[in-house]
Amino acid sequence: MKKYMLMYDDPIKVFLEISLNQMDYFKNLPQYVKNEWLFNMQKETYEKGSYLYKMDTNSSEMYVIQSGMVEVVHKLDKG
Repeated sequence: MKKYMLMYDDPIKVFLEISLNQMDYFKNLPQYVKNEWLFNMQKETYEKGSYLYKMDTNSSEMYVIQSGMVEVVHKLDKG
């Protein structure tokens, strides 16, 4: 199996790699999987009040919040 040595000069990619290695779900993944994930990430900016996801909607996205705040709201049925 080939081993790859990758150097990031993008501070966001460095931050993400460090963060991934601290999360139980990601830290034991093979490095090539983490590299693929990191290199395919795209930076997006959202305005205050924007929705990242709405309840009962399928999503294929995963978000890493670099700065700012996210509010998670779940409305319960009255009954």
